Amino acid sequence: MPMEIKTDAVASGTSVDNNSHSDTMFERLLEALRNPHLVFGSAADPDLVARCELADWEASGASLKVVLERSGLSAERGLKALQLAGELTRQHRIRLEGSPWFCVFEMDDELWARYDIHTSLSHANAAIWDDRFDDILRKNGLDRERFYLRFLAGGPL
Repeated sequence: MPMEIKTDAVASGTSVDNNSHSDTMFERLLEALRNPHLVFGSAADPDLVARCELADWEASGASLKVVLERSGLSAERGLKALQLAGELTRQHRIRLEGSPWFCVFEMDDELWARYDIHTSLSHANAAIWDDRFDDILRKNGLDRERFYLRFLAGGPL
């Protein structure tokens, strides 16, 4: 069963001040990024594990925390975006094919995180569904400015 995110803060676009809640949500976000089946459910094999830079989830998590803090984003909003990606893949029977890839970029004092979701779609079809995902994010008051999720054609395991 995919992870469900139910908070008023996500719906209203505000962040939650409670540090304990924020830490819990951050841990849930990191766990969901690492284990795609938690949010993609039947669209992902249960043993599929995401890859990250230098194969170091602790360092990647620390980098993600900096991205969220600098950009003013909450882990809840990241979880909501992941949940929407999972719903899209399940509802339209799009399978994950290959391990998702998580990395953090820094360029010209700008910092952002990217999560590549490799699918069973061709390159052209993945681009179409990626555009449709943008529409879903906008409809839900989210964007990909600093926490960038994207759909791609199949990738490595």
